[in-house]
Amino acid sequence: MLLYLHPTRREAITASGTTLTRWSLTTNPSTILTRVSTDPSPIFEYMYNQSGRLVEHGGITRSPDGELFALQQPTPPDSRPPDPSVIEWRRLDDLLPARTATVPGTGCPIMSMDCSLDSRWLVMDNDEDIFLLDWHTGEVISRHFSGGYATSGLAFDPTSTFVAGLSFSDGGGCLKLWRLDPAERFVARPVREDWLSHTFVPQDVVSGNMGLTLMHEDLDRTNITWTDRDLADTACLTTFSSDSRTVVFALTSAYSKCGMELVAYDVPSGRRRWCTRSEEEHWGRGVFAPDGRSLIVPMEENQLFVYRVEDGTLIQRLPIALDEAVQALAFDHDGRTLWLASEGELVQYSGYTHEEVLYQ
Repeated sequence: MLLYLHPTRREAITASGTTLTRWSLTTNPSTILTRVSTDPSPIFEYMYNQSGRLVEHGGITRSPDGELFALQQPTPPDSRPPDPSVIEWRRLDDLLPARTATVPGTGCPIMSMDCSLDSRWLVMDNDEDIFLLDWHTGEVISRHFSGGYATSGLAFDPTSTFVAGLSFSDGGGCLKLWRLDPAERFVARPVREDWLSHTFVPQDVVSGNMGLTLMHEDLDRTNITWTDRDLADTACLTTFSSDSRTVVFALTSAYSKCGMELVAYDVPSGRRRWCTRSEEEHWGRGVFAPDGRSLIVPMEENQLFVYRVEDGTLIQRLPIALDEAVQALAFDHDGRTLWLASEGELVQYSGYTHEEVLYQ
């Protein structure tokens, strides 16, 4: 499930399965304003890849301008995705399509996508490539070959400067960090030969005024305690801090049965700050507290785990008195109230304010 708050109004949208919902945050529990079904075409879809691994595809973006959000055009489960892929921009007011754009050179389901908060860019993965699109026109600005990897968990930072995600294939995976650079300052990767096929790896193509410079191709995960960790079968959710100096990857692998791994990095240097693990699994993307000191993650057994951002220490386990599992979190515009989203509800966390939630 995904939960995004409107940037100016007391409203929110959620996406789960085949359902898009627009909520009013003026009541608690929040009130449904609009609900649209894409049934039988899922917004999210779990599919087996050629290696027989189960991977997640699809999703929606936030709405940077308060007017539109984006998703891959839904297709029926028994139909192949269109080739090339089609992106839909939908209106927040009625959740219906406003415009579409095709993405040349694509044809596989999109694994992840996100838009920049400055309302300029859309980043998406399509099997082996990362695409940077103009948010307003859908024009492809740059295309970056991922070395045979698909990429999940793509996310922009709050300054619209960095993008992070997990790239993986059947042979493994790596955590990556890109920087948006003007075309004249874009740094292309060195020409390389694929050791298996003995062919040269396709190079980046910058056709517009911006490109994604690969700052860190394989962020450090050495000395992990779960030696059987298999990033080739790992779901990733990526979260940046509000000052864009810290990025946290939440990794879960059903294949390895390792529960959840949280690993945090310093964005400018790529240096690993800390790594912590839990045998329990998370149910959705964590959120940084407004003061940046804590990270809150919805976990199984209907609990919120609160981690100290400084060193990754688990400082609280907060119970949730809801019948359904909480799958997404977001702080209200006031920076104090925490909203919890389940399949059927969007509620405030027990009426507590931000300080009471984190430091009671």
